[in-house]
Amino acid sequence: MTQGWSEEPWRQLQGGGGRESPMGFKDLDIRKSDYEKIADLLPGLASYLKLAANVSTTAAGISTTPIVFRIPVSPQTTYLIEFFVVVTTAATTVGYQFFLNGPASPTQLVYTFRGQAGTTTASDGVYHNNTYLQGYSSGFTASASGNNPFFGTVLLVNGPNGGNVDLIIRAQTSGSAVTAIKGSVARITKL
Repeated sequence: MTQGWSEEPWRQLQGGGGRESPMGFKDLDIRKSDYEKIADLLPGLASYLKLAANVSTTAAGISTTPIVFRIPVSPQTTYLIEFFVVVTTAATTVGYQFFLNGPASPTQLVYTFRGQAGTTTASDGVYHNNTYLQGYSSGFTASASGNNPFFGTVLLVNGPNGGNVDLIIRAQTSGSAVTAIKGSVARITKL
């Protein structure tokens, strides 16, 4: 995985792109390496993770591996996390599942998963009980062995424990290969 950053907020911080900097940073020499430090100080700016390599498995059932995205989170902080993942499977009959894991004792945890449920339909899994490692138990069914969509939205009001929020991919049926494809993206907004 590689940490990315959004070009538009960067231009706004510099006052570029034909706009005045709304944050008063126009005359500062801000380097891209400083962007993440600034983003921590300015809530609401999104940061991005881009999957650097495919993540595959043939294992099924609830587990904490393999991890597609690992997002560090701080105690007593609110996050909006969105996942945009392209999934391939060994065949059109192969299903895929995603699970979310994170620090113990969240104050509030709500997440929705949406994925393929056939050739022309989508299916949802909604979780709102402050419990990690819940997954859409029937799995999402690939419409083709090519690219299939998976979307996840997470609202986390983290409790007293820092750590990582992990997105985990699993096969619906053991022995059937499923893969999260390189280039998939997670967008993280610290609020």
